[in-house]
Amino acid sequence: MPALVQQADSTGYDEIYKQAGEKYGVPWQILYGLHLTETGQRDGVIYNGQGSGARGPMQFMPGTFIAYAADGDGDGVPNIDNAKDAIYTAANYLAKHGSLNNGLRSYGGNTPGVLSAARTKGFDQ
Repeated sequence: MPALVQQADSTGYDEIYKQAGEKYGVPWQILYGLHLTETGQRDGVIYNGQGSGARGPMQFMPGTFIAYAADGDGDGVPNIDNAKDAIYTAANYLAKHGSLNNGLRSYGGNTPGVLSAARTKGFDQ
């Protein structure tokens, strides 16, 4: 199998993934993979077009966001539509599920897609 080429950070998010990953003990590349597969790394108010009710950059259901909310940007108010808050919340969510596999399965996303994207950033598990 050919070596995967690591993708450069053209969005500026890598540093946020790294900070959140370090705080919660989650590989930062997984946060990248989640963000990429959930919304293509878009920021702001994003609603799931399939009508599930998920929203924001990391596509949280509002109740799930509230349960795991983290204030990534330090303004004192976790915001589902703020990329930094959503990324930190995703890291907290994954950390609270006991193992990375459990967290990814529970997140409800595309686990193979997340892992494939994470590998482009050097994730090797």
